Parts: sequence; C-alpha cells; structure tokens
Amino acid sequence: MEAVKNAIRLELVEWSYGVGILTAGCADYDEYKSLPAAVRYEGQVYGKAGWNSDTNAVYYRTDVKIAKAA
Repeated sequence: MEAVKNAIRLELVEWSYGVGILTAGCADYDEYKSLPAAVRYEGQVYGKAGWNSDTNAVYYRTDVKIAKAA
C-alpha cells in the first residue's frame, strides 16, 4: 500500500447553487491552520473557507478566490 502525499479525508462533497463544497474533519484550530489554503478535487480548485469548532469540520469551496505566490 502506498500513501498519498498531502491528502485529506473528505466527509462530504456537495454542490449548492453552483458552488462546490468539501467538508473534512478538523480537530482544532491548530490543525485548521496547518491544512492547505486550497485543494484540488476532481480537477476543480477549492479554497479553504472556514472552520466550525462545534462540528470539528473545515470547509473548502469553489467560490473562494485563490492566488499563487510567484
């Protein structure tokens, strides 16, 4: 078995009003800060949108604008 580098485990993948939303588990704020600012899922880029401390979830969305460093 080979590990997938920089992978995160998704809990939910959904589309709402044309916006893709990925939900992943996130134990605390330190883990949230360590997660990537953006991920690619099925060819689409999703930007980190926020963290819910009540449900321990981080959200990535297609409508979050992402810039790459030069």
